[in-house]
Amino acid sequence: MPRLDLLSLRLSLRASIPSPSQGLVSCISVTRLRFSLPTRRIFRRPASTTTISSSRRGDQTFQLPAQILIYHAGAGRTTFLAMVRLSSLVVAVFFIFLIAPAYVRADKDIASTAAIVAGGIVPLTLVTLTASPFVTHMYINLPDAARASRHALERFVANLPASTPLTLTTMNFVAVPRYTHLRAVDLRPAVGTRLSRFGLVNYVRRRDSPRPSFRNVNGFFVQPRHPVKPRAPVDPRRDFVEGWIWEAVRQRIERGNAVKS
Repeated sequence: MPRLDLLSLRLSLRASIPSPSQGLVSCISVTRLRFSLPTRRIFRRPASTTTISSSRRGDQTFQLPAQILIYHAGAGRTTFLAMVRLSSLVVAVFFIFLIAPAYVRADKDIASTAAIVAGGIVPLTLVTLTASPFVTHMYINLPDAARASRHALERFVANLPASTPLTLTTMNFVAVPRYTHLRAVDLRPAVGTRLSRFGLVNYVRRRDSPRPSFRNVNGFFVQPRHPVKPRAPVDPRRDFVEGWIWEAVRQRIERGNAVKS
């Protein structure tokens, strides 16, 4: 009997002591549990506390943006005009700052040096005079009442006020867009002006219109287009140019000029 009790005691003690493999598994599990909890806290996505900006909230209440493109000269014309302006600038810099000093150092005659300088200045001047009035884009700024729907936009355009703000985009001498902000009443057809006789401008700014800066463009050339009808809301075209609005603006400019004349 004492021998059996001693054997049973050994078996119970052996069963209570964990094996090395079990101890390793338990340690690994404890380690995983210990490092998994802080990791979840670190990478837990915080609750979003940012709010939508007021402009975005405002856009969600309207079907139309605040500014609509009503005229586009075309990607081909705009790219060609930019290349011509940059090319004339490069030619002017090459002739005036590289060739002309070389002629002076070589003691060339004055006529040859003056011809080289003129070869750089004349093309730049001609391109500036002919390309500065060219309008590449034109935008109209809509009031909130006209942005509610397409029907509201058509009603607004049908009774277009003279104070409707427009934004005309031209290019400066380095082909950078230049924006001119004015009202529809500030434009009039360029009739009887020197630039209009050469076909360089077809709209000019009125003399009594406000001019915020002396560097503003006073003459504009808008490529004549055929009249365009309003697009349907489901029109599949993706050019986003509302040409029919420019047609209404053009007629409004002509009516205002007839009344003032």
